[in-house]
Amino acid sequence: MVSRIEPWGFFIVMGLVIANVLSAIWMRPVMGLTFGLIDTLLTPLAWLVK
Repeated sequence: MVSRIEPWGFFIVMGLVIANVLSAIWMRPVMGLTFGLIDTLLTPLAWLVK
């Protein structure tokens, strides 16, 4: 059943991105976690620069 939809996966995902569905559900939490991780990793460097 899923294999019949698979060729259309890219267009489905792009449609969800354009409709701003994925950004609210998926992208904001992922971006928040990524920014938090980058901030945590760069904190020692910021202490050295000050």
